[in-house]
Amino acid sequence: MFCLAAVLLLVPSLAEVATCDADGSCDVKRTKRDSGVVLLQGVKKHGKTQGGELQLDEQCAAEGEDPYDPQYSSAAKFPRDCCAGTRRCGPFYQASWGGWSYECRADCSRRTEPDDCGCVPPKGWSSTRQRCSGSSSTSDQEAQECRDRTSTTGVTESTTTESTTTTSTESTTTGPTTSFTGGTGPTPTHLNIMSWNVFFGNSRFNAMSDMLKGHEIDIANLQETNNKLNDIAEASGYTSINTWRQKHDWCGYNFHNSDWGHAWSKELTVPGNRGVCGAMIFKGNAKLCVWGLHPIQQGNNVKFAKESVRIAAEEMKVCSETYNAPSIFLGDFNTLDWRGVRRELNERTGWEWDLAAKHDIDFIFIQTGPLKVGEVESSEIVGDGSCWPGFPPHNGISRECGYADHSPLWARIKLDC
Repeated sequence: MFCLAAVLLLVPSLAEVATCDADGSCDVKRTKRDSGVVLLQGVKKHGKTQGGELQLDEQCAAEGEDPYDPQYSSAAKFPRDCCAGTRRCGPFYQASWGGWSYECRADCSRRTEPDDCGCVPPKGWSSTRQRCSGSSSTSDQEAQECRDRTSTTGVTESTTTESTTTTSTESTTTGPTTSFTGGTGPTPTHLNIMSWNVFFGNSRFNAMSDMLKGHEIDIANLQETNNKLNDIAEASGYTSINTWRQKHDWCGYNFHNSDWGHAWSKELTVPGNRGVCGAMIFKGNAKLCVWGLHPIQQGNNVKFAKESVRIAAEEMKVCSETYNAPSIFLGDFNTLDWRGVRRELNERTGWEWDLAAKHDIDFIFIQTGPLKVGEVESSEIVGDGSCWPGFPPHNGISRECGYADHSPLWARIKLDC
């Protein structure tokens, strides 16, 4: 099903110009047009905001590659193969992100599907590492154990009423994971926590690692990772907590550095291949229930973020009550209405919440009562304004933002331990 939605973004507009030389190389340059209001049309309701029909014949990349991959940035050189044109493939992107992808090839075949443990061959599940690994293959016993874990999936139904219209939505949950891992160090006095939409086409895992380590991030919630959780973990040394599944592909996935540990995780599916992913993350006596999301974007409407809060509220209470831990709720909310989100958090959980940090549609909320995370000492929007969200080529990707189209957002909090 397709639905149209207009979104106004106050961002500079960029044009991509490709020139093919006689030697068969192509040079793509991005140049600014007049700054102002760019009108984008949302084409696929569970994808990014996409700007109408794209003129692709001038995009130059190697055969079999997606010309919108961020590696094809300005001044890069590629073969001429894609100069003859591209074709639209999908709706899937790599491990299927829920939108259209483009390839310089005639065969638009789907990529290899993940196995029962969520590993995409040639990677397989490593029982020792408890994650997918390039040096492992998923055994029959491991596949059965993964199926057994997901077979405990529960189904809940929630009814949403907007004016006089009533619609039913279905959510599924996977997990929870309840084994304690790590976190045996001394109780910290401060927490550095980041929310970052890394951009679905971003495979610069070393850049992600540099971003996390450069800001000494303790806990990160990353969106638009697709099935790249293990790649990010391997490159950064951070621990990936949540389990990727296609049904909650665009969730907010939790990571923590090696000093911290985790004891519980939960993945809830939101309609549209979206999700809310939670985890109890701890170090010493510091315990936090951390939840991340990435709801549908449609005309800056806060109702999709509210839907995610409604679906997650009961499990948020389970985590908090089980471990006597305050909560953090963060991610790419796809709305500017942070006040509306905070009201929904207050009403659905019965707790008090405050905004710790925000940038455009990215927010970090912390619980302030009756349990309390702590006091925000500072927050930072990373980057120089050279990146902004949107569907390629209407987004802005830059090295300063870790080759993502969102600025990483992080806060330093003095913990109330």
